[in-house]
Amino acid sequence: METLPLRLRGLFFAPRATWTTIAAENATPSSLYRGWIMWLAAITPISMFVGLAIFGLSLPTIGIVRPGTGALLLQMLVGYVLALVIVYLVALLAAAMSPTFGGRKDHVQALKLVAYAWAPVWVVGALRLIPAITVVASVVGLAALIYSAWLLWAGMQPVLNVPQDRAAGFTALLIVIGAVLAFAVGAAGAAFSGIGGMAPGAAGPFLASHRGGVDSPGSVYPAMGKAGHAPAHLRPTSGPVKAVAPSRLGAFLPATVDGLARGPISTFKRVVPGLQMSSAEAHYGAGAQSLKISITDLVAERAMLALSLAIQKDQETATGYDKIFQQDGNTVTEHWVAGDRYGTYSVIVANRFEVKVVGTGPSMASLQKAAQAVDLAGLTQVH
Repeated sequence: METLPLRLRGLFFAPRATWTTIAAENATPSSLYRGWIMWLAAITPISMFVGLAIFGLSLPTIGIVRPGTGALLLQMLVGYVLALVIVYLVALLAAAMSPTFGGRKDHVQALKLVAYAWAPVWVVGALRLIPAITVVASVVGLAALIYSAWLLWAGMQPVLNVPQDRAAGFTALLIVIGAVLAFAVGAAGAAFSGIGGMAPGAAGPFLASHRGGVDSPGSVYPAMGKAGHAPAHLRPTSGPVKAVAPSRLGAFLPATVDGLARGPISTFKRVVPGLQMSSAEAHYGAGAQSLKISITDLVAERAMLALSLAIQKDQETATGYDKIFQQDGNTVTEHWVAGDRYGTYSVIVANRFEVKVVGTGPSMASLQKAAQAVDLAGLTQVH
């Protein structure tokens, strides 16, 4: 068997010839795990552990949060074990179903097929070392996922003797089965560890979350509820993420705030694959009495916002103070610079909408009053 770097180079630059070599090699499940699977499957969980421990996780309105080392270590170990288990289960099913598609039943060959085909997804897991580059990780991860699916299809005939005209159907079926297994085993792992899939991509093949962060129900800390699950109304949405139109957000900006007239409303919408964000903002007053109110739909960040449930902060600084606390079921963040009479006040409504006030005033109470001028109860009804 070739060394791991040489085999990777072959899969990336000469895949068809490499599959022929792989098919003819003598191997056992033990040798495949020791020489290949155990090393590559460790990339994603280790990268996430190091990345979150060093760089932390950037939460909207709150800033950088570094999860506890103990929770991260447990998450890394659970994700790693799940990856090893799911590869074996998918290979067992591939071997069992291969004759149905005209191929041969051979567990070792099936394990080769699954393990080598998933190499691109495992390799790009290294991007999780830097949590801030989630958009880059999403694009590269999607490309790796597509290439892994192609590798699976290309290896069907030489490795399991599946006729080429039936390989596409077998490939699609294995991907669906792998996804179902990953969800099932991942749920069991969440119940066991008390935390869920901080790195769903680490759970194994066919369940690669390319958002690069926390994006599944029950994905954070025990503080979020039984078995690591957030309350039902705070759980992240599944399927395509759609933000409301910015113009709908602009309608919630009050015409006046404490006697200060509203200026023109500015709207903004950002769209990248699988993620949308929209906002509306307006300035009020001028000079020493001025502020800005913005309303942002953070639906794409709901899972990360759920982390704020476990965060509290009350820090006095040389110039003012910083606070993070829960109020009426919402997360509130305050930052105040006493000498400049300048501050920010934000409140997360329905674990989705951020109402933020920035500006100067006589006290933090004036910024709080400006935020309350927004129809917060009405925002909770927006979908």
